[in-house]
Amino acid sequence: MSLDRPSTSAVFLRGDLATPRRTVLGVFGHFAQAELPPQEVQSLLLSCGLPMIALEEPDIPITHDQQLACIAALLDRVGPEPSIPAYALGIGLDVRITTFGVLGLALLHAPDLPACLRVVTEYPELSWGHSQIAVGRQGEHLFQAFTLDGRVTGEALRHYCVTVDLVATVRMIEDLFGPHPQPESIWLPYPAPPDAAAMRKRLACPLRFDAPEARVVYPSSLLGATPRLANPLLFRAYEKLCRQLARQLRTDVDLAEQVRRLLWLSSPPPDRAEVARMLALSPRTLARRLAAEGTSYGALQREVRFARARELLRDRSRSLAEIAAALGFSDPGAFSRAFKAWTGEPPSAWRED
Repeated sequence: MSLDRPSTSAVFLRGDLATPRRTVLGVFGHFAQAELPPQEVQSLLLSCGLPMIALEEPDIPITHDQQLACIAALLDRVGPEPSIPAYALGIGLDVRITTFGVLGLALLHAPDLPACLRVVTEYPELSWGHSQIAVGRQGEHLFQAFTLDGRVTGEALRHYCVTVDLVATVRMIEDLFGPHPQPESIWLPYPAPPDAAAMRKRLACPLRFDAPEARVVYPSSLLGATPRLANPLLFRAYEKLCRQLARQLRTDVDLAEQVRRLLWLSSPPPDRAEVARMLALSPRTLARRLAAEGTSYGALQREVRFARARELLRDRSRSLAEIAAALGFSDPGAFSRAFKAWTGEPPSAWRED
């Protein structure tokens, strides 16, 4: 998370909601909105590798991949009507700020919107989101943009996740500040589904499809607005609890997982020295601790490169040269040789298959 002073036309906050660890409670939010019967929930949890104790202990930690697997399995049960985007819109509109527990309580009592944004991006483990977010100001407009990295795979899942993240944010702001101001516009980065008219009807602002990114736009006056329940003392108390819970989730993540996340976040991925610097370790200490966990920087780099390569190759609009650069290879030939070593065939053949 980074926070800078707003300017007349600049991004002043960035954060990543796609943390590797979160609690299973976020999964149950999606199940509850789908009104799944208990037996189906149990079957779905088992199919995604989650323990049955999750039914009784909603604060047990799970990985982001496990949550995505549960959502993907849920989407397989969604019929042709409504479309996935319309279904996601309904899920997002049903989110209330109290759904987020102690994080929601901290947000309710925050002194202003910048404090709310800081808390969400500083303790993303508690929001169960999937997107990287950027908040900025352009003239008289305040915008929040949402993007997904390659870990969220499949068109339906990507449309669902980015829509839920965006619309849930709109609903949270309404809970904080009341019905005004309304968003000036909402952008979604995919074609209009068959029930686009119904989606537009559910929103109180213009809805744009095929946009360059997912974005919600507000008047910039929202930056100076005060939440209805602002209370600095309660805000500090609940933020302290957020910090404690987030720390517990983070310490449950081993060093290898932390390195994986750093390799996923940047394009091209950082080299060994840069990863060590990000983790406040020397390269030698990084290597020693990874070896103690049975892996190495090189092994993790190959793992992440291979996973990202497969996702990037599925996007046929990307050339092999673009993919090689995004993965940090010196040229397309080096990428092709590495990919053939992973799969036994060159990337062009794998893409065709």
